[in-house]
Amino acid sequence: MIVGFYVGLEGPSWQGIMMAIENIVENKVEFCAQYDIPIQPEEWPCHHMPENFYADRGEMESKNADSLGKALGIKLKNAPPFRADLKGIIEQQFRTLNLTLQPWMPGAVKKEYIKRGGPDYVLDAKLTLKDFTAMIIEMILYRNNSHYMEHYPLDKALVLDKVRPVARELWVWGVTHNHFLKEIHPDIVRLNVLPETTVTASREGIYFEGMYFGCEELIRQGWFVKGKSIKTVIAYDRRCMNQVYVKTDNGKGFIKCFLLDKSSRYRDLSLEESKEMRYQDKLIRSIYRSTELQDEVALNAKLEGIAEKAAKRMSEERDTSLTKTERKSGIQGNRAEERDRIRKIQSFELDKSTECTEEYEDNVTQIESYRPKSKLGLLSSVKSKGDKNHG
Repeated sequence: MIVGFYVGLEGPSWQGIMMAIENIVENKVEFCAQYDIPIQPEEWPCHHMPENFYADRGEMESKNADSLGKALGIKLKNAPPFRADLKGIIEQQFRTLNLTLQPWMPGAVKKEYIKRGGPDYVLDAKLTLKDFTAMIIEMILYRNNSHYMEHYPLDKALVLDKVRPVARELWVWGVTHNHFLKEIHPDIVRLNVLPETTVTASREGIYFEGMYFGCEELIRQGWFVKGKSIKTVIAYDRRCMNQVYVKTDNGKGFIKCFLLDKSSRYRDLSLEESKEMRYQDKLIRSIYRSTELQDEVALNAKLEGIAEKAAKRMSEERDTSLTKTERKSGIQGNRAEERDRIRKIQSFELDKSTECTEEYEDNVTQIESYRPKSKLGLLSSVKSKGDKNHG
């Protein structure tokens, strides 16, 4: 039974293996829907992790695979060097897929037909990565559900239950009876296929490759306290460094930590891009350092000149006949006098281009000469005007 696969542009690397393992536990109905292929759950009922992986060395011998054994309890087995024949079913299946799909793939390279000056297969390519993945899915669905494996060795129990040597029927029968499959949440599988490293958490946050991470949960637990340093294991996805995951419960749980604001310049960058950015910063600093040293020397010379000029002025103005006590007397009064003088000099005057005209001065004089009368005065003036009118 083909339980998972990955199609991408990654070369032989842990990145490709990681994606294939992640696909094993994915919901296949949702996965196929991404490629516009509707299926029923029973058409691809595979979302389990196995008891062991059997590989041909390579990436499965790296430290990246250790978490599969430690956290998920999966045994890792590798074939001896140059013995691909010990896993011939898998190797033959790769060949079968290639040969079956070649006629339906414009641009497929047929090495046996390549001639000097012949057609360039690259120019015939028309499939996108999504199209090619859809083809692989259809091939897998056919093999799992319809392909009759004539040479499959059916045991007595399978014959009694009338199970045909078709991958899906064998799978369903095996799951119904005794099996060693494990149902693990996809996030826990992803956590343990991601690369991991040991880092230090301090009051600044979790530091990794020049970036700082943190979250509310770790703040509540008191991780980021002055004078406190904690070593912890994190998992990270080098394709996007917006978050890292603190492993808990021996890899069976995690705490998600986000990139802090002081490291926001690395948001949406891969690990390689962030490393390149830091390298460029370091290069710019080293180049600028010579200019900074020259400016620093010039600054020292300017400061020394100002200090020498002040010392010379003081030596010329100082009255040598005064004692230290006489020189220090009146400091507070002199300070207050100097402060008032500076305040007047530094006072603001807005729109200095506007000048005071004679007409403006006359208006000001009239305003200043006007004095409002009291209520009794106003009453007496009104009464006197009334008497004159009556007369």
